[in-house]
Amino acid sequence: MKKYLIFLVLLLLLDCGKKNKDDYIAKVGDSYLTKEKFLQMIPESKKLGTIDRNYLNSLISGWVKDEILYKNAQKYHFDRDDNLQYKADQYFQDLVVNEFLKYHFQSNVNFSEQQLRDYYNNNKNIYLRKSEAAKVKHFFTKKYDLARRVKNIMSSRNQKLKEELDTTYTFNVQYVEAGNCIQEINELIFQNRPLTYYGPIVSDFGYHVIEVLERYEEGSYKKFTEVRDDIYKRLVHQTMLENYVTFVDSLKNNTDWDYNQESLNKIAGELWQKN
Repeated sequence: MKKYLIFLVLLLLLDCGKKNKDDYIAKVGDSYLTKEKFLQMIPESKKLGTIDRNYLNSLISGWVKDEILYKNAQKYHFDRDDNLQYKADQYFQDLVVNEFLKYHFQSNVNFSEQQLRDYYNNNKNIYLRKSEAAKVKHFFTKKYDLARRVKNIMSSRNQKLKEELDTTYTFNVQYVEAGNCIQEINELIFQNRPLTYYGPIVSDFGYHVIEVLERYEEGSYKKFTEVRDDIYKRLVHQTMLENYVTFVDSLKNNTDWDYNQESLNKIAGELWQKN
């Protein structure tokens, strides 16, 4: 899915053939929003689904706004403020520590399938569907003739051609929710008469072919296989919270550290005198 997203976004970015400094998405003065930086701006959670052009445009608009404000703040030397620099350094340190904690607990914690299923059964209401959903097989291309050919084979009874199709082209099997996918696909799957095959569907990106593998009603529960990864992450986070203090204490016991009580008393006295 991630490879598909990167491919999709690169196609979206104006099909330009320029290189180096000229190969950018937006710029403010001498600051450039490159393709690489733009992809980093997209949250991981968004990369699990289809992203529409409006969302991408909002990211670009936000970057432009922030850069304009930052450059004007620089004129007044706010970027040289020691207090702001301290806050920035502290924020970066917190990010590094958080990644270290996630790495440690994810590397040292394992949950059995039974533990994951027990969590699912005991917390099933978390996974109640708030809208219609479907499990789909998705094919994307910029070529209409190819999309039409793929659709015809997918909807045929020729098993040999279907197998050849699967080995020749890339398909993505994913879960989509009503109102949470690009408009053209959303209207066909959830608002029109239920079918198994759709396409070619024209969007701002190109042509889509969809096979609906399963449909789920609003109010139904997501299957364990759909949410297994989410459950694992929840249990890791829960374990991290429960064992954080013990883990930090063990690091302190194996680290050479100290604080100077005399210096602390001196500073405290100076602060009290000011007040």
